[in-house]
Amino acid sequence: MKWSIHLGLTVVMLAAIGALIVGCDTSDLVSTSDEVDIGRQAAAQVEKENKVDKDPALNRLVTDTGNTILRTVPVRPGIVYTFKVLDMADINAFSLPGGWVYVQKGLIDATKGNVNQLAGVMAHEIGHVQARHAAKMIGRQEIYGTAIGAFTKGDTAKVASIFANLNLLQYSRDEEYQADQLAMDYLIPSTYRPEGLIDFFKVLMKAEGSGGTPTFLRTHPLTQDRINRLQAYLDKKRAH
Repeated sequence: MKWSIHLGLTVVMLAAIGALIVGCDTSDLVSTSDEVDIGRQAAAQVEKENKVDKDPALNRLVTDTGNTILRTVPVRPGIVYTFKVLDMADINAFSLPGGWVYVQKGLIDATKGNVNQLAGVMAHEIGHVQARHAAKMIGRQEIYGTAIGAFTKGDTAKVASIFANLNLLQYSRDEEYQADQLAMDYLIPSTYRPEGLIDFFKVLMKAEGSGGTPTFLRTHPLTQDRINRLQAYLDKKRAH
């Protein structure tokens, strides 16, 4: 994916001072309308640089799965979810600010028809949107901009460029844990088995152990501890 040297240096500078405000909830610095605007621009850039899969069966599968999950989700006001498939071999899925959720074809192939695994991954991505993790990231960038002059307040196009670069879509460990738990909250009352997300993570760990690192593991940190947390959370929820 193409991104300028200036943008790359900006991202490095942002990361370098990130520890100063890691604990801050910066989502209030970003309105839902700005979040949606940034997501819309990022989605347009993603779809310009990557081929959207036109297979009606795959798109129906992803859209139906996403909409089924949404029946158990208290969708945030102002957010309209869009689900699409990218014709990419990477095992990956991601969400953009405002409700755009993309599943790459390689991930669908990796699930080998197991819709519970696919639903688990999509519920996790929906969790990121519902918890406003992207808004918090944008808010942190606003603070970074004030600190080092890297961002111009209100420059949504520049922020959208960062979200459109899939290599930069990384949330904190705590945000990943929260998205996992929200996925379980959405899946338990749904028609899907919540164990699907755990099973998918095990598939990824097996793939990593065989010598390859799936893209999902580069953008979503995965450890055995995370799987253990998921199972413990699921057991606790079912016990009540």
